[in-house]
Amino acid sequence: MTKFFHLPLFSLSSRTCSTGMLLLTMTIASTACVTESIAADAPAAETTSEEAPAEKTPKHVDWTSDLAAAQKQAQQEDKDLLLFFTGSDWCGYCIKLEEAVLTKPETAERIGKHYIPVVLDFPNKKELPEDVKTRNAELKTKLGVRGFPTLVAVDGDMLPYSTIVGYREPDAFWESFGGMTEVADKLTAAKDGTSVSQIEDVAQLDAVLKSLPDEVLKNGWNAEIERAVAMSEGKDETIHETWSDKLAEIKKEQDDARFMSETVAGYSQARREADSPEVVLAFLNKAREESKDRPDRVTIIDTLKVRYFFDQKMFDEATALADEVIASEVAPANMKATVEALKRQIKFMKAREADGKPAGVPLRTIN
Repeated sequence: MTKFFHLPLFSLSSRTCSTGMLLLTMTIASTACVTESIAADAPAAETTSEEAPAEKTPKHVDWTSDLAAAQKQAQQEDKDLLLFFTGSDWCGYCIKLEEAVLTKPETAERIGKHYIPVVLDFPNKKELPEDVKTRNAELKTKLGVRGFPTLVAVDGDMLPYSTIVGYREPDAFWESFGGMTEVADKLTAAKDGTSVSQIEDVAQLDAVLKSLPDEVLKNGWNAEIERAVAMSEGKDETIHETWSDKLAEIKKEQDDARFMSETVAGYSQARREADSPEVVLAFLNKAREESKDRPDRVTIIDTLKVRYFFDQKMFDEATALADEVIASEVAPANMKATVEALKRQIKFMKAREADGKPAGVPLRTIN
């Protein structure tokens, strides 16, 4: 069983949620205990609100953190790398995954048949060398890691081909691991002993790209897809059209993720630093104006604005804007569910006030 955030006001799946949407989700759902960091060298969002156990010393995997040495060993042994992204001293489900699966004696043997395992840590208390922190952060971004724990399988060129996201019970973990090795076999067959970067035959490169799941292609494969597009131009229209369309789709999604991440980061900063609500609303209104040609982005900003109106007890404004989001043809269902939940809470609070009772109520009780 895979465990993710418990966010009462937003449905979340770590397989499909972009970085920006994760940030947006957690900004809106104020009951979340942890948030994905904006800073490159800070811990990413954990896939649970559980903290590291305090009653005992956690048992961690004895995997190398020396990526360069691991790459050299992988090349010598003709293996791939398995990267474990974790927050070793704060991520409760990371530690739980280690104890339930990764530190078991049989695990080392099963993983070692295929991979050289590497730990990429994002601790809160332990201080890492600056070059290691920078490298870990760069890989986290490049490989699209949005939460902990996450394991990413990469080939000798550090190109990803499969992931295991979140905590999983042993049986579920090994089932996912089996799927990971199946993708590895397909990729190996398509590469046929050639490094991806050295493939010059467009049909072979096409086969390599087709061996990969869509969610993997979105992180780290842009350059190879661009090569397929360039190599097939004027030679193979089917390949050219397929990967031109896919590249456009991926770049749009990546651009949308950047927009959401930057918008939520700016919004969070404005809330921290603003000396009046007008400053925060001015930021959101400016972002909305700049996005007026993108209705999908407008709904993101409007949802943030609904949440801010709510926090400021501007209930009439929050309700009116929530109705616009709900009526929108482009707002996703989970976004509509968020503002509908806020509307219900507003109604509840107003009813309590009318009865002369305290209006406050924890957000998590309105589901």
